[in-house]
Amino acid sequence: LTDEIEIKLKREAKLEKKSLAEYCREKLISEEDRQEPAVERVRLEYRMDQLEKKQEELYKLQNRFMKNYLRGEMLNNGLMYKMLEAALDTERATEIWKQVEERVEIKMKKLESGS
Repeated sequence: LTDEIEIKLKREAKLEKKSLAEYCREKLISEEDRQEPAVERVRLEYRMDQLEKKQEELYKLQNRFMKNYLRGEMLNNGLMYKMLEAALDTERATEIWKQVEERVEIKMKKLESGS
């Protein structure tokens, strides 16, 4: 570069508040080359299709989970009903209570012995 051109470029760079190298780089590289490549439309549509499929799978999984959860709740409610029914039979309730007490006693002994 001649001294005159260098001085002119430095002034212009200073006006734009850029270094001389940055200013010259911007002038040499076209606007098109500076832009980041655009996302290909076909690839974007493919990714969107994949996302929709994953969302459908998630929806099906949520439905399956809810069905199993509700089934479990119904089983639990049925079990509670049967236990209440058994509790009305005092002989059966006493028998169940003794079994529970024996199991608790065994567990407590194991805990106390450090087993």
